[in-house]
Amino acid sequence: MGLKWPNDIFLGGSKLAGILVELQGELEEGVVQVVAGIGLNVHMKESAEVDQSWSSLDIAVPERRWNRSELAASLVNSVLDSVDEFASQGFTGFRSRWQGRDIFYGKSLVASQGGLAGNGRGIDDTGNYLIDDGKELVRVRAGEISLRVRP
Repeated sequence: MGLKWPNDIFLGGSKLAGILVELQGELEEGVVQVVAGIGLNVHMKESAEVDQSWSSLDIAVPERRWNRSELAASLVNSVLDSVDEFASQGFTGFRSRWQGRDIFYGKSLVASQGGLAGNGRGIDDTGNYLIDDGKELVRVRAGEISLRVRP
């Protein structure tokens, strides 16, 4: 299982799930609401519209019977536990676990906009992605650009 910054979960080199987060409000004003959505491929067997390698739980572990309601309940419980952990430790408590699953680390990357290219170096303490462009470590914010492995 691997993580593709900023919001994708990969299994065996294929996308299994994605997380979308939207902030409402302004951090500078101190009041922010978060809306998060999680998409998990459970029973998907084919899709002509998807333009990248993908997988599903049914494909990855076909011998298991996957129940979406049970998965959703387990996922909600895990998210609630993580919210409590985040409230007490902040992002720092998650960083090393995230780094251990980073599928971009050490890879040659290119940004879809912005003309940025370099080697992946993980995330900083606030979750920005770090790219070594040969001169410095450039911090990339999630809303700015999309990263891809350089062909």
